Amino acid sequence: YINEHIHAQSFSFAPSWEAHLNECCSQTKRPLIWVIGPTAPKWRKQFTGLPQLQNFIEHLKSYPNNYVIDLYTPSIDYTEAEFADATHLNEKGAIRFTNQLKDKLHQILPQDF
Repeated sequence: YINEHIHAQSFSFAPSWEAHLNECCSQTKRPLIWVIGPTAPKWRKQFTGLPQLQNFIEHLKSYPNNYVIDLYTPSIDYTEAEFADATHLNEKGAIRFTNQLKDKLHQILPQDF
């Protein structure tokens, strides 16, 4: 159903959420890890919000203790065979995503974390 009803997608972050984001990011000394997952090629073709998403990612990175693991932008090599539908990974895709996420987490977190 999802694949048959895909329509143009964008990205936005409402200015009214800025205060909430500031509060969330400033109230903890723990690392905050934001993960942006991959999408299927069919969905990517309908996505028009990449510049806005990239701006948001840079904004998130500007906070202390914030880390962004962007597996969307480099996910252009994910194939339809790794998705159950446009936005949900199947087992093959989930294994790949998990391994990529694990590698990225090891790069940003202390070994004893």
